[in-house]
Amino acid sequence: MTSDVRIPKVRVAGRWHVDALAYATASIARGLRGLRLRAGLTQAEVARRARIRVETLSRLENGRANPTVGTVRKIVRAIERAKRPVVTRTTRA
Repeated sequence: MTSDVRIPKVRVAGRWHVDALAYATASIARGLRGLRLRAGLTQAEVARRARIRVETLSRLENGRANPTVGTVRKIVRAIERAKRPVVTRTTRA
């Protein structure tokens, strides 16, 4: 799976360096998107389950926003819950 999240580099004194915050944001973005795609879910499904806006999830997955730990937790839990089999109770006749 390829990702379109780019990690900006800065040239200092003739050497290229990666910004740590940009690297972390891109890493989280790739992880969230990969987890969602492996679960076979759409952004709309995950956003609804996590109770966040679709736009927020899109920005996070594209590395254009810095998520809070709480937001990442809500997204991961929403995806994990969606992967569980649905158990229903049946009544005995």
